[in-house]
Amino acid sequence: RFINTTFRYDDEDDNLAAITIWDTDDISLEGCTFEGYDTGVVAYDAGCNMSANVLKDCDFGLEVFATSPVSSGAPVNVFDNTFRDIRLDAINSHSTNAPKLLDIRDNYFVNNEWSIYLNGLNDFRILDNRIEGGNGPSLGIHVWNTGQGFSDINCNTLDGVELAIIAEGDCS
Repeated sequence: RFINTTFRYDDEDDNLAAITIWDTDDISLEGCTFEGYDTGVVAYDAGCNMSANVLKDCDFGLEVFATSPVSSGAPVNVFDNTFRDIRLDAINSHSTNAPKLLDIRDNYFVNNEWSIYLNGLNDFRILDNRIEGGNGPSLGIHVWNTGQGFSDINCNTLDGVELAIIAEGDCS
């Protein structure tokens, strides 16, 4: 459990991530700040709970990978966070063999290239988020080949984004 912790990287050299979680469940990140990393948080075959965090000036805010048929069944809960000035994807998920439940609610996304990008088998809820564009290209929600599982994109506010919501491939 990480509470009210600041992770800051201000060197120009490449870096990886502030926190990487591998095949572990129930890691909680509450009230933390992640700034200047390639990626704020990476979860490989893992479940975690993120609430009231600030992720800013990173290439990726949160990356989630489900790569194994025995991947963790625990959800990734992302509630009430701020993603600001993310250069690539604020939330990026890739699932190859096992669907991962992503619950993304009540977050604030501002001035990010992509706010939410989900690729591959995913069960997800994207609810009550606010997504605002910024100075550069700003794209909202992109789901791609997420399969036939549970999916819900509902009650989000998208303001000043070039493309609001894209559903591509098999997203039934």
